[in-house]
Amino acid sequence: MDYWKRRIAELPPPPTLPMKSDPSTLKEIRFRHAEQRLTSDSWRRLKQRAGERGLTPTGVILAAFSEVIGRWSASARFTLNITLFNRLPVHPRVNEIIGDFTSMVLLDIDTARDESFDQRAKRIQQQLWEAMDHRDVSGIEVQREAARVLGMRRGALFPVVLTSALNQQVDGISSLRRLGTPVYAVTQTPQLLLDHQLYEQDGALVLMWDIVQDVYPDELLSDMFHAYEQLLRNLADGDGAWTEAPPVLLLPPAQRSKRESANATEGPIPEELIHEMFMRKAAAHPNSPAVITSSRVLTYKDVDRLSNRLSRRLRAAGVRPDHLVPIVMEKGWEQVVAVYGVLKAGGAYVPVDASSPEHRLRFLIQNSEASVVLTQSKYVHGLSWLDGPALISVDESEAGGDDDLPLESVQGPHDLAYVLYTSGSTGQPKGAMIEHRSVMNRMSEVAERFGLRAEDRALALSALHHDLSVFDLFCVLSLVGGAIVLPDADRVRDPAHWAELMREHRVTLWNSVPAFMQMLVEHLEDATSRGEPVPASLRWVILSGDFIPVALPDRLRSLISGVAVIGAGGPTETTVWDICYPIEEVDAAWNSIPYGRPMRNATYRVLNESLEECPEWVPGELFIGGVGLARGYFRDDERTRASFILHPRTGERLYRSGDLGRWLPDGNIEILGRRDLQVKIRGHRIEPGEIEEVLKQHAGVRDAVVLATGDSAVNKHLLAFVVRRGEREPARSASPDAGAVAPGALVARAGGLSDSEKVEFKLARHGLRSDRNRAPVIGLPRPDPREAALESYARRRSVRTFLEETISSSDFGRFLSCLSSVEPDGAALPKFRYPSAGSTYPVQTYVYVKADRIEGVDEGFYYYHPREHHLLKLSSHELERGAHVPQNVGVFDEAAFGLLFVGKLDAIEPLYGSSARDFCVLEAGYMGQLLMEHAPSCNIGVCPVGQFDFEQVRPALDLGRSDVYVHGMLGGRVDPRQYQVCTLGQESSPRRVSTRGAPPGHEERFADLLRDFLRTKLPEYMVPSAFVELDALPLTSNGKVDRKALRERRDTSSQQPSEHMAPRDALEEILVAVVREALGLEVVGLQQSFSELGATSIHIVRMRSLLQKRLDREIAITELFQYPSIGALASGLRRGSRDSIQRPSMQDRLDARRRGRRRG
Repeated sequence: MDYWKRRIAELPPPPTLPMKSDPSTLKEIRFRHAEQRLTSDSWRRLKQRAGERGLTPTGVILAAFSEVIGRWSASARFTLNITLFNRLPVHPRVNEIIGDFTSMVLLDIDTARDESFDQRAKRIQQQLWEAMDHRDVSGIEVQREAARVLGMRRGALFPVVLTSALNQQVDGISSLRRLGTPVYAVTQTPQLLLDHQLYEQDGALVLMWDIVQDVYPDELLSDMFHAYEQLLRNLADGDGAWTEAPPVLLLPPAQRSKRESANATEGPIPEELIHEMFMRKAAAHPNSPAVITSSRVLTYKDVDRLSNRLSRRLRAAGVRPDHLVPIVMEKGWEQVVAVYGVLKAGGAYVPVDASSPEHRLRFLIQNSEASVVLTQSKYVHGLSWLDGPALISVDESEAGGDDDLPLESVQGPHDLAYVLYTSGSTGQPKGAMIEHRSVMNRMSEVAERFGLRAEDRALALSALHHDLSVFDLFCVLSLVGGAIVLPDADRVRDPAHWAELMREHRVTLWNSVPAFMQMLVEHLEDATSRGEPVPASLRWVILSGDFIPVALPDRLRSLISGVAVIGAGGPTETTVWDICYPIEEVDAAWNSIPYGRPMRNATYRVLNESLEECPEWVPGELFIGGVGLARGYFRDDERTRASFILHPRTGERLYRSGDLGRWLPDGNIEILGRRDLQVKIRGHRIEPGEIEEVLKQHAGVRDAVVLATGDSAVNKHLLAFVVRRGEREPARSASPDAGAVAPGALVARAGGLSDSEKVEFKLARHGLRSDRNRAPVIGLPRPDPREAALESYARRRSVRTFLEETISSSDFGRFLSCLSSVEPDGAALPKFRYPSAGSTYPVQTYVYVKADRIEGVDEGFYYYHPREHHLLKLSSHELERGAHVPQNVGVFDEAAFGLLFVGKLDAIEPLYGSSARDFCVLEAGYMGQLLMEHAPSCNIGVCPVGQFDFEQVRPALDLGRSDVYVHGMLGGRVDPRQYQVCTLGQESSPRRVSTRGAPPGHEERFADLLRDFLRTKLPEYMVPSAFVELDALPLTSNGKVDRKALRERRDTSSQQPSEHMAPRDALEEILVAVVREALGLEVVGLQQSFSELGATSIHIVRMRSLLQKRLDREIAITELFQYPSIGALASGLRRGSRDSIQRPSMQDRLDARRRGRRRG
């Protein structure tokens, strides 16, 4: 029994054959029977060939049966249950005893090995002999031990059985012939699913299969049995089948014919260039609208002229074929001009999400080896760290005098059009290189196949760094001659905004991930119930990038009749789409919408681990071939070789997608998920390994695993499991050769230091000089006692948490008064309590005040006049949280006001030239020090902030390009006790926890630390919504991380009691009820973020709909994204109800812009 205990622990599961129903759900077990005979002549030849190779008949049959089962199994490694007659010679008359003399042998089968049939049969036979040496243990005992080890209590553990009676005298069967010729036989063991029996009769080999009805697809048994019989005949008839690795004739001929038909997609390949097609459209219809935004409309002539002008600047900057030009922008007309400008210059564009953290921006721009970067003026300051590439602001260059005549194209169809970076499992993104020819092939087919026309208008929702934008830019504009409608950048996730644009501009085409369409449908269903019209012009929808909810197409068609819905797919590496499925009638029994059939000049292969075709219903990895394949990954030969292969037998170049799928009998492919750990969340392709690698760079994390959780594509979100690092445990460096933290070595990557590196750097005290240890030292007296120095520090220190209480006007006036001018008698110029170069005082103070946080001051931006000591209101705009870097967002959320110190260079440059900005920075430092010393006497705390996206507020302050941001502060009301010396043992700048008004020194949640850390390195969609701390990661028996155990884990330890405080008023009660209903949760905390609760964009739309009904008021979707918890949303809604009286709504401002545009 020791042998079997050891073997059972190592055995793989039984074969995973395709099922159409769960056997446990069957009300009645019935069997189908199949039987064939191998003639005595064929059987004799087969035994002869087996003997020549040292194989027994049973060994050959077992190997052939394993080959067939392996081809139809989802896993090539499985366990077969072998039943053998086992009448041991324990007594001379043992054959006269009636009873069950069988032994069960469990065999570990692996059909994925690269070996011939001959080699595999010998290996399996050797395993069989070894197992038979331990056949004295009964099958029942083995089954019981297997059930104990595997934790199974019901059903057959290994339900696929081969029962061999070869070389046995089966008297019972022979005796039946005395009664007549058997015409039907069946074995019916309810716990088995497939029972194969074989025995010899009259020199022939009898093969019988009994399979449970209604468990497997209808044709599965006959296809498998036919392939099995054919393989045995091939082995009997010649030597070829013995040496093939693996046998290639197992795929039924009818299925092979269907594959060939599905992949017969050859068609014409356009050899034109993308931008030249656009130029033809511009020449033919120069005044037709091309790009429509809420603020302006660009005609084809406009886009052509502006992109020509830009292309000349790029060509002059050295852009040539296959040179990459990053485009760092938010959604806007500038992106369209930039893309066509790059292509006309001869280069390839690299779309980069402008909201990415600096660490990621640096990598993408540096990895692209760019000599020039295109952006919008609002991002120029944020990209000031660029060293090397020239920076061109497309919107600022619009009015330039450059020649706008077209350049002659210098590239060909095989040159790059764009490089799109996707998540990489090694911790770094990888850039897929796509050529003009590939784009033209796919987009020309889409335009022709679906009858797109010049009158069409598409709502361009997809971000430029998502490959679906290729359709908007090149199919709609270059090939169709239609127009694209761009949503406002700040409302790109607002379905109400989408619906309004669709109605106003009569949008006919929609192209997005399914989640966006589901958001629109959710909104329209709610809006129509309130009498709002639907965008009835919509006629064509293509959805791709993720699973399509089965009910979504019909929900859409119930709102907008006659709309055609297409499901499409394809990795970024194969040029947007290469497979599609027109969604007509949806079968209620479907689990998913079919993936479809290959598109023009594309091929799809569903291959097993041996790169052989999988039969119908059998899952395999999707390999894609054809014209759309990327050239590879930019500057990454290793990953290119791993993902783009040449098939060893056909020679076809294929992309290994990592997606799992299967062929259906109707010729369509069904996609099933991933074979690796990659996930898709709302259309974003994410490698959890990349997130794990970044997490492990945090000083407090020793190990981490990231999983996607959620019961559907709609509810899917990221969950991180982390193991903390011990206090004495060294932190892992972000790079293997980082070494000691030296100032010079870290300057280049100052924005990407890990927390541990930052702490180590601070503790090293590089600001102190230590190179003159033997120099003479003269001690100086300390006039102030230690207590006085501590008190001085306690009153000056930074504060990062504030009370919610309103600041009185007198306190705020006293606070700012330290910046006001003083006029000594006889002085020619006013004086200040801080110095300024040449008494020029070029630094201006601007104040942003939140609603109801300072007595008598409405929300908005103000200029503080130091001579008059008053606030001059400039704008009622609200300051977005995103203007601050992630480390300061929490401080801003609690702050009552913000100060911006702006240097007016025109007021100092005539005297100090290029040193003007340096003197402005010094002056701002003096002002900040003065304010920090003055604040405690006013019951105010302040926190200096350096990095800030000034371009977001420049329009609100009405400032010019010579006005530069130099420093800032955030402040609010504080408890005076916070400045006492006794609090210095606490953290001087405690981070904000999830509750408002938390006492100083309240320790932050580890999850918040990790979340903020990830936001400095990864896009927001790659930041997990929840974190679970573990003492150690669970491991499988072979030492790998047990991800299944992690998926089953439910953890609530990270939720603090403060998060579950009771609602404080009626509004919060309504919000709690709405969030619970929308998310289907029992308990929600006031301060838990919506993302942590598992909310997706679709849930946010539902919450908005429910809130509008409960509160009977219009709520902008942006408010729910801006205020990410119930507590924050309640505060925002209270403030919003007052603001609606004081300032125009976003809708009013939008309408005003449109009226102005029409007049223009």
